[in-house]
Amino acid sequence: LNTSNSKMSEFLKEILFPETEKLLGSKDNSPPVLLRRCVWLIGCSASYLDKELTKRSISIFSAVINKIDKDCDAAVHLAALASLSSFLELLEVEGNDFLSPEVLSALTFGIFSTFQNFKEMESRQR
Repeated sequence: LNTSNSKMSEFLKEILFPETEKLLGSKDNSPPVLLRRCVWLIGCSASYLDKELTKRSISIFSAVINKIDKDCDAAVHLAALASLSSFLELLEVEGNDFLSPEVLSALTFGIFSTFQNFKEMESRQR
C-alpha cells in the first residue's frame, strides 16, 4: 500500500488528524471514546505512514499522553501508549530521525506522569 498518493494519507491529513487535534483542545464534554478511537486508528496506520505523517502522529500521541487533568480518562491514555508502541517498533527498523529531543522529552515525561496517575488512582480505590 503506497500512502503517499493514497486515500488513506489524504484521510489522515485532512480529516483524522485535524479532528483528533480538535478533540484534544476541546473543553466541552466530548465522549472520551471518540478520542480513544481516533488514537487507535492512527496507531493502526503506523506502518503505512511517511515521515511527515509519522511525526504528526507521534506529536498527537504526546499531546494525549501529556493531557493530565482531573478528567483524565485511563482508557484514552492506554490507547495512546499502545498506539505509540506501534511506532516505536518501527524505529528499530527504520531509525529514529523523526524523534526530536523535545518530542522524546515530552513523551518520557508523559509516560511517567501517566503511570504515576494510575498508581494514584489505584491507591484511591483501595
